[in-house]
Amino acid sequence: MKTGAEQVNSGIGRIVPTPSRLHGKRIPGCVLGLLFLITLIGCQGNPEKISLNGKWAFRYDPGDDGVREKWYQSSAQWELETEVPGFWSKAEYDGFGWYRKKFTVDRRPVDKQLALVFETVDDNADVWLNGKKVGSHRGYGELFWFDVTDLVKTGAKNSLTVRIEDTGGPGGINGSVYMVWYGEEKDFLKSPLAELPSVASPDWVRKAIIYEIFVRDFSEEGTFRGVVERLDDLKELGIDCIWLMPIHPVGKEKRKGEWGSPYSVVDYYAVTPDFGTLEDFRYLVEETHRRGMKIILDMVLNHSAWDSPLLTQHPDWYTRNEAGEVIPPNKDWSDVADFNYDSRELRKYMLDMLLYWVRDFDVDGFRFDVAELVPLDFWDEARSAVKKVKPEALFLAEGDKPELHLSAFDLTYSWNVWSHVLDVTNGRKPAENLKQTIINETYRYPQNSLRMRFVENHDKQRAASEIPREALELAHAFIYTIPGVPLLYNGEEVALAHRLELFDKDPIKWADGDEKFRKFMVSLGRVKHANPDLSALNWKFIEQSFPPGIIGWRRGEATVCFANFSGKRREFVYSTPNIPEIEYSVSESAGLRFNRKGVQITLRPWDLIVLNENKRDRGNDTQSEE
Repeated sequence: MKTGAEQVNSGIGRIVPTPSRLHGKRIPGCVLGLLFLITLIGCQGNPEKISLNGKWAFRYDPGDDGVREKWYQSSAQWELETEVPGFWSKAEYDGFGWYRKKFTVDRRPVDKQLALVFETVDDNADVWLNGKKVGSHRGYGELFWFDVTDLVKTGAKNSLTVRIEDTGGPGGINGSVYMVWYGEEKDFLKSPLAELPSVASPDWVRKAIIYEIFVRDFSEEGTFRGVVERLDDLKELGIDCIWLMPIHPVGKEKRKGEWGSPYSVVDYYAVTPDFGTLEDFRYLVEETHRRGMKIILDMVLNHSAWDSPLLTQHPDWYTRNEAGEVIPPNKDWSDVADFNYDSRELRKYMLDMLLYWVRDFDVDGFRFDVAELVPLDFWDEARSAVKKVKPEALFLAEGDKPELHLSAFDLTYSWNVWSHVLDVTNGRKPAENLKQTIINETYRYPQNSLRMRFVENHDKQRAASEIPREALELAHAFIYTIPGVPLLYNGEEVALAHRLELFDKDPIKWADGDEKFRKFMVSLGRVKHANPDLSALNWKFIEQSFPPGIIGWRRGEATVCFANFSGKRREFVYSTPNIPEIEYSVSESAGLRFNRKGVQITLRPWDLIVLNENKRDRGNDTQSEE
């Protein structure tokens, strides 16, 4: 058992959304029934699960004094009480908050370990049990757990203390917390959803590389025509699908910054005049299609700008507080007003609007902002309606909940891999954590669920500013070769470190980019598309002993990949009866040597190698090759 800060486990498990409203949204009864059934099935056969949900003591820590003052040891009464799962009451508060729960464990089953499981927190957590540090977890939207077998007291009161750091928006312990006696990890990580098939996705989605564009900043002029001028560059990068961040007019009322957030939409049927006309947009779609690429629009269906005509014309479409006032989704999003999907008229308006862009402009699908804040049954309606017009349309959710894959979405955000790539490349976690978080997806998500892999997007800092330069190529090669669909954010392909302003005009300085890195990304795109195995649904990690920092995985029928996250030169033997050939190496200098035990592989620091096994057995041929 590990204790202290070095214990940083990660995994994924079942979602148990107990309240009938999620983030202020009412969940329809049919969806509640499905989730209740999933919860019921997940609890069957597991009588040794101890729920820690309910009332917890709580304390805000705006000065970050709690660790220094050892609040995890204090027996003093805290002044507040809050509900878990849920967010803390001050939605506008970003910073630290402390939770405490007292509980008892009656018995200790023979030959079982005790896991303390958090389904998710927002954003980061440090955990103490009975005054001793259990461990830490960084990143939201991911189940994590700790082995607390040796720290829990049987037949006596235990005190669990959790320090949450919220970096933006609402914060808190927003997922269920429980303890479970287990024999193997999969005993409690396995979700009933993992036994179900995911939605059937278009074949092109599985093979795609997606490129996110902020039209305002993509070119100096910030127009649709400016995007057209660089389409050939994107084609050379191997891009298959362009995702345009919202192109609609931006609200002025309660605007943030000089230009405002593109996610504060005034008119869903119009385009921002600064970008051009509707005909300019149509031309962009046509030119994208002419080059064999797809194009999707970013749609904000959870909220609108305060000066949207919809608020005046249909005030009943919006969420109100007890005083009858229209409210934002949370206080941090003060520039937008929250929609209420109890309204059938609102739903029809949104469905008609989506069909308008598909029918009249031939777009190839949508990326949906904060998809988890809109009722699941609406997404089912939307997918069904859009698919009748364009069967190959893509539905991409900004969200990571497994149930999104059941019937509505082709892709969800892989925040888990993003956070682990940053931690592993910066030496904060071992490479094994990357492997484990992807394995744990198979326990939680419906079968063949596609996850969007990335190392940056518009919501986060640039990868070039977060990942050491010597590891930047490996980070990108990793997301291109593991299961999933890779994403690039405009400017990422030239390793730009400056994060674009969301609320002001901030044109990309392409001249500051690293052209050598761009050539690397071009070569990576070619490798991705030249090898069908790198888009295959069948894959598995290679389970054999490797030096620290090395992980290996098989894709499709004949492709094997190895990554060296150690930062040191590594040599190891891959046990195989076949004769593999080097198809790609980040360093372009990986070495192979064959012997009776298999293939001895040499990888430089921060290298990744793609091997093709031609299935020819070596037999007794033991000739060495370099």
